Order: sequence, then C-alpha cells, then structure tokens
Amino acid sequence: MNAARHGDEAMKTYDAQKPAPYGLYYATNPIDVRFVGTEGEALDGPAKTYKRLPMLAVAVAGPILGGVFVFAFPAIVLLGVLGAVVKMAVSKLGRTADEAAQVATLRWAPGASYLNKVEGADKPAEQRDEALADLDKEVQARRDDENQA
Repeated sequence: MNAARHGDEAMKTYDAQKPAPYGLYYATNPIDVRFVGTEGEALDGPAKTYKRLPMLAVAVAGPILGGVFVFAFPAIVLLGVLGAVVKMAVSKLGRTADEAAQVATLRWAPGASYLNKVEGADKPAEQRDEALADLDKEVQARRDDENQA
C-alpha cells in the first residue's frame, strides 16, 4: 500500500493482486473499476495500481450519473436510429448513383479486340478467300436444295 498523500486515507494507491479494504477502486491505465466486497479481498484486475474512491463521492455521484443516464437514454436511442436511417439512405443514393454512372460512362476496351480473335483471322488472305469461297458454295447448294423442295 503506497499512500498518495499521507493525510488522505481515501485516495491511497493500492497494488493489484494485494489485499485491499472494502470499497470501490479505479485505475486509469488501463481504465478499470473494481469493487472489493469483503475486507482483505485482493484487487484482481489488469491494472498495476488502483486508487480508492471515497464512499461519500460514490454515494453523491451515483444517483446523479444514474439520472443523467435515464434522461439521456431516449436521446441516445433516437440518435442511434436516426444515424442508421441516414446511413441506409446514403447507401441507397450511392448505389443509385453508381448505376447511373455505369450507364453514362464509355466502356472503351482496346484489348477486347485482341482477346476476342476470330478463328482464321491470322491466315493469309488467299487461304481466307478460298475458305470463304468454299463456304459460299456450300450455302448456295443448300439454298438450291431448299428451293427445289
């Protein structure tokens, strides 16, 4: 037990994992609040040192903080709901704007012509002409057959 001030019993500093008298204790690094319910119970918490809160301060501040919470809670809930509604509206507007932007943007893809090669496009012109002539003869023969039937 290290006394912060010799004359002030209420604000003594207590080490963690050591026995402490009945009361409410707080630590600032990390922020932690511990209650010791029986005399001599150890302060088991993540902080290294704790300071004891004066019981008079706890008795006075407790109802005040409770009242502030009771009156502020409806406003906290309303702000939370309002925030969620605004977030949903902004998200919807963003999606709508993205859809409109996709329609308005020019989709120029110069690599698409290279990736979508036509079969036989890289053959010499004479071979392509012969293949086209053969195909034209086949089509003409089928037309003649259909016309005779």
